[in-house]
Amino acid sequence: MINLEDYNYFLPKEKIAQDPEKKRDHSKLLVMNKNQIKHRLFYQIIEEIEKGDVIVVNNSKVITSILKGRKETGGKVEALFLREIAPAKNEWECLLKGRKLKIEGKLFFLDDRLIGTIVKWKKLGQFIVKFSSDMSIRDILRKHAAIALPPYIKAPQNDISRYQTIYASNEGSIAAPTAGFHLTHELIRKIEKKGSKLVELTLHVGYSTFMPLNKEILSNHTMDPEYFFIPDDSVATIEKCQNQNYRLFVVGTTTLKALESATNSKGKITRLNGWSDLFIVPGYRFKSKIARMITNLHMPKSSPLLMVCAFAGKERILHAYQEALSKNYRFYSFGDAMLVDNE
Repeated sequence: MINLEDYNYFLPKEKIAQDPEKKRDHSKLLVMNKNQIKHRLFYQIIEEIEKGDVIVVNNSKVITSILKGRKETGGKVEALFLREIAPAKNEWECLLKGRKLKIEGKLFFLDDRLIGTIVKWKKLGQFIVKFSSDMSIRDILRKHAAIALPPYIKAPQNDISRYQTIYASNEGSIAAPTAGFHLTHELIRKIEKKGSKLVELTLHVGYSTFMPLNKEILSNHTMDPEYFFIPDDSVATIEKCQNQNYRLFVVGTTTLKALESATNSKGKITRLNGWSDLFIVPGYRFKSKIARMITNLHMPKSSPLLMVCAFAGKERILHAYQEALSKNYRFYSFGDAMLVDNE
């Protein structure tokens, strides 16, 4: 079993980015190729891209997913809407914050215009809640809910659009695929002008991406499922890239997870959509032929960090993190980026 302490490192609080860079592509970029490290700004990634390369991004869009309300007793409750379980019954899986929550307990939101009943406890604060409303719950969330920013971002955000990628189009994530924050329309035009292609897929980021790891997850090697979809034209471009021996780049751990979930043991994409509970840790054998990965700098002992270490090697990544710390890189969602090659 994985020893999480092997993936721990000390991160001073001041290194956690509280705000995005004013210009998306002016964040720092640590480039690791084999055992060599270069320090760039993100817009200089164009120097690392060659004609024929294909870059795959996750176009999932973050939904507003948090509502604050009260219990029958008057106590406060906060609901993070994770995913719809049974649309016909208005049942949702929610992460609830509140004291003494119980089955069949009533929850009241929006001045009692939305009422929920807890029908089942799952785990770690996760419950199934049945809502009574004439309106679609998704429409209610769009109109009244707030975006669930990571708890380590303490600074108020005036421009919530910065917690989306510029190409976000398919609603469904409760957290952003943050590696894509650094891409701009101008940078994408330069990449395409160079003879490279950018293609999209969708993986809706769920709670499993940032939930704390525990012994149960590590022993079962599965996560809560996340929905993914890969369009036919993206599949065709990726297969052409691989057949002609060009390089495949992925932007972020969610994109990597989607491709691995879709690819069979022979390296061919055969599953274009579905739910993935794939948990990638060191020792995992990759099926898709991914050459390089763009990723942010992740939390200690987290599933994204384990995935990056599986792709590029634990010792290399933890060494790169120490190098980033020494060069005053900013960490986590609004932080700087890395470009790493497959070990």
